[in-house]
Amino acid sequence: MKKFIIETIQTFHETHVVEAENEEMARKIVEYSDYNSSQWLGQNILTVRDFSISEIERLLASDGYFFKGCASIDEEGMLYYKNFDGSVNQNMNRRKVFEK
Repeated sequence: MKKFIIETIQTFHETHVVEAENEEMARKIVEYSDYNSSQWLGQNILTVRDFSISEIERLLASDGYFFKGCASIDEEGMLYYKNFDGSVNQNMNRRKVFEK
């Protein structure tokens, strides 16, 4: 199967509860703190392009957290993850996303 690189923007509604001396300090704390609750609202697709190893090298250089693999669908419609060497990544859960 063919590989693609797809870039998206994710939108979340997050609620933070912080303790601070004033609103300015509270806003600064939120920049660095974890949220108390989070609800995913959706995503927008920015670009879709063919996979290239040179693009992956650029992405690796720009982001220390980059999964060196891809998502795929098996013959039963289950989403799963493969490493770039073709082996299945056993650390990531499978889930049904297509009815076959």
